Amino acid sequence: MGMLFVAIYLFQNKHWNYGVLVFSLGLGIKMSLLLALPAIAILLYQASGPTGALGQLSYIFQVQVS
Repeated sequence: MGMLFVAIYLFQNKHWNYGVLVFSLGLGIKMSLLLALPAIAILLYQASGPTGALGQLSYIFQVQVS
């Protein structure tokens, strides 16, 4: 859960790429962070539009697969 709090802090400071990376690493450790994914997807959509949000969400997927 600490990784989620760090990711939220980074999102608040508009460090989207680092926030997504920290969130994805935390998701690999504890899957309960998956419950916050819809809210993060909405945040990314509002901040960067549909193409940017899909890019960031695919980055989360890529980190989880590798």
